[in-house]
Amino acid sequence: MRRRARAPPGRRPRPRSICRSKRRRGSTPSAGRRHACPYGFHHVGFRVDGVDATFAALKQRGVTFLSEPLDFEACNRRFAVFADPWNNVIEIDAPIVPDSPVSQ
Repeated sequence: MRRRARAPPGRRPRPRSICRSKRRRGSTPSAGRRHACPYGFHHVGFRVDGVDATFAALKQRGVTFLSEPLDFEACNRRFAVFADPWNNVIEIDAPIVPDSPVSQ
């Protein structure tokens, strides 16, 4: 049985999401590429088991990344960013593992 999204009469249902991030009208992704739509999400993030392994696998399949894998120590995360063919920004991230050769 499929469930339909509900909303008060006269209003549209809001999409469900885990995390929503709005961006200002006219802003662009940090790499200077124009986003396909001036409204909505800035990027979508996917948590992966290992950023470096996922980065290598995607790069081998022809994905062009906007950044090399980077550590964001304030949040204890390692991430890399790429854009899909429609310029939607996609991030892959994973926790930084202490004492690993990558995080040193």
